[in-house]
Amino acid sequence: MGNAATNGIIGKGQVLLKFTSGKSLCLNNQLQVRSLRRNLVSSSLLDIAGFEVNQKAGKIVILRNGVFVGKAYRSGGFFVLNVASDVVNGNASSIYIAESVDL
Repeated sequence: MGNAATNGIIGKGQVLLKFTSGKSLCLNNQLQVRSLRRNLVSSSLLDIAGFEVNQKAGKIVILRNGVFVGKAYRSGGFFVLNVASDVVNGNASSIYIAESVDL
């Protein structure tokens, strides 16, 4: 939470990210926390799921089996995924790549 506070998980499920590239990425077993203001995606978990995550010069490129999936740009200390819409599962929000669990 970034302030030593904790909050309960209210749900678990899938999130479908639709990139502006026209490609989609489905994230399974995602946890929903009501008071979290940003949706976070772990770059290390993308790596474990078989995605290649390349970071260079303020940009992240996500590949799967060498094929471009999507990208993210650095903004305010995070990398913001370039998704086609700012609505994820009916909630208006932004998607951020977190490189550390120490938030």
